[in-house]
Parts: sequence; structure tokens; C-alpha cells
Amino acid sequence: MQETVMDTFWFWLFFGLLVLHNGEEYLFADRLADVFAGRGLHLPLTRLRIALVIVTLAGLALIPAKMTQMSAADPLLAGAALVMLANAVIPHLAATVILRRYTAGVVSAVLLMAPGCVLILNTALAAGIAGRTIVWAALIVAGPLLLFLWLFIGAGLMRKGHAEPPAPKR
Repeated sequence: MQETVMDTFWFWLFFGLLVLHNGEEYLFADRLADVFAGRGLHLPLTRLRIALVIVTLAGLALIPAKMTQMSAADPLLAGAALVMLANAVIPHLAATVILRRYTAGVVSAVLLMAPGCVLILNTALAAGIAGRTIVWAALIVAGPLLLFLWLFIGAGLMRKGHAEPPAPKR
């Protein structure tokens, strides 16, 4: 079996892109909350911002995994890149097209994250990582990520009430 070796540069690139992308989402989260409010939902902004920091730190964790020569580091990076490439298209690009307005994170997702992730995926394939291995790694990354986001943010989504009950008469 051929040993796969990707340069540490790709891990730092991915983390840098993640910082820029999640930073854009963090800074413009209030606009995302407005989109949810237009759909009758309250988005817990503090939870969203904390989740963005946690996800960014999780991306940082790939670097020491690579530096300690963990065998799963290269496939996990490729899987994370595939997840973030999908994230650029759905929900960012799709939401922007459907809503016909800026959605938090779309600029960095389309202009930086997507091309960067394509480069990382091409490098992974050139390093000998099989496409099916990348897909499995993406599922391993996406499963816990989506579960975390749902439990941390999704559970905090609240349907806005139509009207408050009338105040009692005195």
C-alpha cells in the first residue's frame, strides 16, 4: 500500500481559509439572523458565534495531527476540504441565489474556500488518496459537525410567536 504524504502547507492553507470564512460568518451573523427572522425564526447569535469559534479550532486540530504523522491526517484534511467545498455551494451559494441577497460567509466561501478546497482535493488525489477514502473521510467529518451544529445552534432556533397574549386587566 502506498503511503500518502501531503505537505503541511495544505493543512495551514485550509486553516487559514477556515479562519477567513468563519470570520466572515462571525462578523455578519446578524444578517443571517435577519434572514431567519424573515422566516419567523429566532437564531441564537451567541451560540452561532461560539460554534464558529469551535469549528475553527477543530480545523486547527488537523495541523498537530499532521505534525505528529497521524496516518489519518491526510484523508481527514481531504474530507474536511470536501465538506467545506459542499458548504460553499450549499448553503452559501444556493441561499444567496434563492434569497437574492448577501448571506453571511458567501464571499469567502465562493472566492476563497471553494478554490482552496479544490486545490487541496487535487493535491490529495495526486498524493494517492483514493476518491472513496476522501468521501468516507468527509462523512466522518460531516457527521459529527452537523450533529454538533444541530445540537448547539439548531436546538436554540425558536419559532417567533405570532402575538403575545394580552396583558391582564387590572
